[in-house]
Amino acid sequence: MSRTIQLLEMLKNMGIAVISYTEPYLDTTNELARNILLAVVSTLAKADRERISERTKAGLARVKKSGKKLGRPQVTMELCAKAIKLVKGGQSLRKAARQIGVSRSSILNWLGGS
Repeated sequence: MSRTIQLLEMLKNMGIAVISYTEPYLDTTNELARNILLAVVSTLAKADRERISERTKAGLARVKKSGKKLGRPQVTMELCAKAIKLVKGGQSLRKAARQIGVSRSSILNWLGGS
């Protein structure tokens, strides 16, 4: 919705009026109608953002309540050492990463970017 508001403002600044043939209330040639339209669109956008936020918070609370841990899993020193050992033993970065379940770039970082 905020893109719509930005677009309407940009068009207004360019001297372009928006008139809809299918929605009679959508007419920005009248200053009062334009202000009412922007207020309604802004309110709908705000309500939508709040609804998304509430759903996200409720979902996170439900997952947390079920006992699942959120976020990235922590990498142990043993896992890091195993990856370095595999790579120094001749295994490719990609194969070592797949074998221990981390990304290739993680192993590269552990090796000091070499």
